[in-house]
Amino acid sequence: MTPVGGNTELVIDGECGLVVPAGDEAALALALERLYEHPQERKRMGEAARVRIDQHFNSDETVRQTVALYQQVMTEA
Repeated sequence: MTPVGGNTELVIDGECGLVVPAGDEAALALALERLYEHPQERKRMGEAARVRIDQHFNSDETVRQTVALYQQVMTEA
């Protein structure tokens, strides 16, 4: 992925994906080649990405946190 917008919250470079500079086709090609040539690393990062999304971007947890925030704001008002 490229470090633009919300992408930087989703991926930790080398842990659960690879980050390449936006518009850098050579860096993207190298990252894809790395993943192609290292299936175990690709698998490890894929599994880490699933865990990261489940832990940090779970929709149930997001709803719970949003409701808690609204309740907090309403009691403070």
